[in-house]
Amino acid sequence: MAVERMELMTVAGPTDNIEEVLRSVVLLEKVHIESSIKKAGEGSPTLCMLEEGEGEMECDIRPYSEFEDFAELEKKMTIIKGYFGIEFHVDKKLITSECTYKRCRQELEWLYSKIEPLHKEVVDKEYRLAALLEFKDSIKYTGALDVTIEELEQMKYFDFRIGTLSKEKRLKLKESYDSITAAIFHIGSSEKEEVYLAVYPDEIEEDTDKVLKSLNFHDIQIPPEIKGNPGQAIAAIDETIAMLEGEIGSLKAELEGFREEYGEELLKAYNMLLVQKQIERMKRKMAFTENFFFLTGWVPRNDKALVLESLEKADERVVVVWSRGSKAQSQSLTRPPTKLRNNWFIKPFENLVKMYGVPSYDELDPTTFLGITYMLLFGAMFGDVGQGAVLFFTGLYLALKVEKFKAYGSILTRIGASSAVFGFMYGSIFGFEHVLPALLVRPIENINFVLVSSVVFGVILLVMSFGYNIVNSIKQRNMKDGLFGRNGVTGLIFYIVLLVMIYQVLTSADILNVTVGVAMAVVLIALMVVREPLSNIIMKKRPLYHESPSQYYIESGFDIFETLMSMASNTISFIRVGAFALNHAGLFMAFLTMASLMGSPAGSAIMIIIGNIVIIALEGLIVFIQGLRLEYYELFSKYFKGEGREFDPVKMSAE
Repeated sequence: MAVERMELMTVAGPTDNIEEVLRSVVLLEKVHIESSIKKAGEGSPTLCMLEEGEGEMECDIRPYSEFEDFAELEKKMTIIKGYFGIEFHVDKKLITSECTYKRCRQELEWLYSKIEPLHKEVVDKEYRLAALLEFKDSIKYTGALDVTIEELEQMKYFDFRIGTLSKEKRLKLKESYDSITAAIFHIGSSEKEEVYLAVYPDEIEEDTDKVLKSLNFHDIQIPPEIKGNPGQAIAAIDETIAMLEGEIGSLKAELEGFREEYGEELLKAYNMLLVQKQIERMKRKMAFTENFFFLTGWVPRNDKALVLESLEKADERVVVVWSRGSKAQSQSLTRPPTKLRNNWFIKPFENLVKMYGVPSYDELDPTTFLGITYMLLFGAMFGDVGQGAVLFFTGLYLALKVEKFKAYGSILTRIGASSAVFGFMYGSIFGFEHVLPALLVRPIENINFVLVSSVVFGVILLVMSFGYNIVNSIKQRNMKDGLFGRNGVTGLIFYIVLLVMIYQVLTSADILNVTVGVAMAVVLIALMVVREPLSNIIMKKRPLYHESPSQYYIESGFDIFETLMSMASNTISFIRVGAFALNHAGLFMAFLTMASLMGSPAGSAIMIIIGNIVIIALEGLIVFIQGLRLEYYELFSKYFKGEGREFDPVKMSAE
């Protein structure tokens, strides 16, 4: 409904308790931090007096320079998190005065020193276990090998390799026997592979390796502890596997014990790290003397008492000074951020406003106007009970189940409901025009009424946008645009005069005398042309022109032409509302015609379903975009600049 009022908070306090003060600011999540270096220069007497009270004769104001790197600690925390298999989450309740960052860091370092060796040992043993299982699986079919591993390893002039080939490569191996200077023994078979023993002289090892690689020969690595023939090796492997599995189980049980005992402490350390990272970011925007710190930030006026209470609770020695947002802005200290305050029904439309820009602190929040008018525009262009209900329930699902699209799901529920309401007015349900009675009008049967009504509705919205701009200009003390500008009072009267005169021509009505109307238009155009010097004379500002008078009047002349074109195009542009309402009905009629040509009830039903899907997905998207276009180009261009910056309080964040 409005932009929240802000106050600029400046805090000075002793550095010996800075961590506690800044932690309270982070946990409050109510303070938008500003750079304090410039402000400290302007308010340095306060800090200097504090320093003199401590016996210091000189006051040296400086930025924060002792930066802390959290990369190594975050890496260790991520490693431990992976070992424990737990998920971190932000929880402010875990941050207590007893839990300091220094203590959490020490505990984390200790925990890492205990867990890392255990995990490394588990990985090593699991690697050995996997190698043994692979070897066992490979040699269990080598019953034909009547030789021990030791005998093969003790060969003086020969070397050997045991490996597998796919059954397809077996034939290729036979074809290559003549080119291989090695003895190849088939020693076993499995379902998919054949096991071979290759014995070859040492001096041709390289040539043999090339041939075997060309056959995709997969070597079986023999663990060093394996001895004897295949039968004896399998028995030894089984014994070693059992031993390794027992050792791995014991190590994992020990790790599980650490997880149960220190899992909560790890989560606490994670949250403390999030707080400390924000504290470090805050320090980089603060100013310091030898013994004191200086903090500047914006606070919503409604949260002022809560913030002050929290700061004094953290350290009763802090000095807090407040400046109202408008006063701070007029003194050029800093521009207040914008925090929008809207009820639950309108709040989702803040996302559409922010896509265009954030309202300035001294600018009206357009969210309510956009939200209401956008629902009306969408519903008028896409009026259908059934299709609107589909959009509503789709949006409801996204809002409740898909966190990433929650905001846009909420928008979808509202425009879907608007579509359903207009569907009752049009008497349309899933495209059918003769199932429900039309409470207002059937667009396809009243084309002229629909088109004219859409233009009239557009005129009403444009007049309201003039009003928004006038109020914004009053808030910003901008007489030039608010009183004499093309979107101000003069422009509004000029627009109404033009509308009345055009209406008289089209309907032969007698509302305003033509001579009087032309005279008013000429005077209003003249006021818009001289708006800058006229407003400067009234406000007693000099110089009268920000550029040479000749250049100013040339630009103003072209500006009047642009104003006329803009008023005409903005007004006519709203005819698209009626056009899309007609298009919505006409498009379904096309699918209905195709359904009648299908030749069977089932085919007709499928075509009607396809038609509704296409209309909801394709036309729904087009209408969504066209509604935004009307809001952004026809309305926002008259009253909304969006040059503000969003209120972004310091807070715990996982990002």
